[in-house]
This record gives sequence, C-alpha cells and structure tokens, in this order.
Amino acid sequence: MPDAIIRHTLDLVIRLIDSASGQTAHGVTRLSKDGMPLDVRANSDGQLLLSNFPRDDFDLGIQVRGYEPETKRIAFGELDENPPYAEIHLTPGAFYGGGACRDIEGKCPGVKSVDAARAGGTICFAQEYDEKKLQLTLYNPYKQQIDLRYYALLAPDAESFEPIDVKKQISDTVCRLEKPLGAPFVQSPLARRVCGMAGGGAYRLRVRDDSTDARWIVRVTQEEGCRFQVVDFSDPKAGASAGSFHPRGDP
Repeated sequence: MPDAIIRHTLDLVIRLIDSASGQTAHGVTRLSKDGMPLDVRANSDGQLLLSNFPRDDFDLGIQVRGYEPETKRIAFGELDENPPYAEIHLTPGAFYGGGACRDIEGKCPGVKSVDAARAGGTICFAQEYDEKKLQLTLYNPYKQQIDLRYYALLAPDAESFEPIDVKKQISDTVCRLEKPLGAPFVQSPLARRVCGMAGGGAYRLRVRDDSTDARWIVRVTQEEGCRFQVVDFSDPKAGASAGSFHPRGDP
C-alpha cells in the first residue's frame, strides 16, 4: 500500500471556438480567473483542462493571439456535468491567420444570440430524420466530414435555416444530433453555421470574406423568437444592410 494517495479531479473543460470557421481556436492563450492568471493544460483535441479547481462561479478572461479579448461568466450550475464543459466563441481580430473577414453588426433590443450560414455553402444534403434516434441520414457523395458541432439546414428559398448541433458523425451518411429539431424535418442542404457575439441590445458577427459566395443568412434570436436577414457582400450598394429582417416563416 502506498503511504499517500493523491486524487485528481477534472473540474472544467473549455473549448475556444473560432467564430469565423467554427473550428477550435489555436494560438498563444492566456486565461484568468477574476483577473488572476490561470495555469491550464490542453489535450490532443485542443480543449483546455482545469483540474482540482474549485467549482465556484467566476469571470473567465480569455486572450488568444489573433482574436479579440473576451470575458465569459462561468456559472457551474448552467454547464454540462461529468465534467463541466464550456464552449466560448472568439471573434477574429488583429493578426488573425484564417483569412480576410467581413463584419456584420446591428442593434436589436433583447438580442440573445446571433449566428449565420453561407447561403451557398452546401456540404451535403439531409435526406431523412429519425426523431427517436436523433439521427440525420445524409446524401454525401463526396464523403465530406461533419466534424464540427454547429450546422444549419437551409430553407428552400435560402433565406432562413434550421440550426442543428451535431453530436457525432456515425458514418459518411449518418450523424447524430445533440437535441431534437425545432421544426418539422424537410429535406434540405446542410451548411456550416458560425456564431457571433450578442448582448446589451447589440450584436456582432465576423465571417470569412469569400468573393465566390458572398451571401450569408443571419439569424438574430430574441426572447420572443428568431429573425432572419440575408446579407450580400457582393452588392456594393447593400453592404451589411442588405436584405430585411423578418420573423421565420414570413414572406
């Protein structure tokens, strides 16, 4: 028998997400707890791990080279357990290495979140949905990897979308969702979805500047529901004011 046993617990897992690509953000990272520096380690997936850490709510300060500084309130009672897990979206800033970006900003009373999908950003097609298994069957002839979490089922008119969170890609043609769809399933193109920052009656989203496909479907979520706007950066007269907001399902 050993003379002493030291037990370690994994008390918080943090994933920093590049809001322009939806992928894990990498770079020189500095974290702080209520203003005091934190020493963290990263696993092979780029997640940040805090062990033997008191589970008291705190303000997490985040500084990553290439992204704007961010402060996130960590409330353990609102996080997934075993272990507590937090995802934080970072906005590309100076020295961002992921390519040129464009900004979408606006003011909206009571805004809770903002996200967007490229109107022509189809990866594959969702053909069937098994509500009991939370599984999507895909038409995926080019065997595209569905390896991120945030995706969108694009509406036929390409002016709105159904957001989905992918839990796992089971095969080239099947993926499992984290939660049920919020609307009846319709066969739809599947596209990546990126998330921005919202709060204080304003929102901001930074998307990659791709001249070959400049139309983005932007979703703003408020207490009473969500609203969509199509932004077309290829229209020099429209800029970030292209399109018009309308509740989902309205013409």
